[in-house]
Amino acid sequence: MKNRSQYILFVVVVLLVQVLLLNNLTFSPYIAPLAYIVLIIMTPLGTSSLKMILIGTLLGLVMDVTMGVVGINVIATLPVAYFRRPILHFFAAYTDMDGEGGVPTKLRISRFHNYVVAMVVIHSLIFFGFE
Repeated sequence: MKNRSQYILFVVVVLLVQVLLLNNLTFSPYIAPLAYIVLIIMTPLGTSSLKMILIGTLLGLVMDVTMGVVGINVIATLPVAYFRRPILHFFAAYTDMDGEGGVPTKLRISRFHNYVVAMVVIHSLIFFGFE
C-alpha cells in the first residue's frame, strides 16, 4: 500500500470488520477469528521498531476495549509487532523487499505464506495462552 490514505482506509475497514462481525463469531473457546493481526503483517516495511511497538500497543488497546478484556490483545500484539521485521527477514532475503509496501513485491507466495503463518501462530499462542 503505497498511499497513506489507502493504508488508513485499510485499517478502518479491518477494525470495523473485526469489531462488528468477527468479535461476535466464536466457534469454540479456543477458535476465534482475529483478523486485526493483518494490520501488523501489512504495515509498511520501512516502519521503525518504535513505531511498530506504538502501533501494536494502540491496536491491542483498541481490541481490548472493543472485546471487553483486559490486556490480552496488548500482550499478544506487542511481541508480534516487535519481532515482525526479524521474522520477515528469516523468510525473505533483504533484496526481496520493497520498503514502501507491507508485502515484499518479489516474495514468493510460499515464503509470504510461511511469514503469515509464523506471525499468526505466535500471536495465537500468546493470545490463547493468556486467555
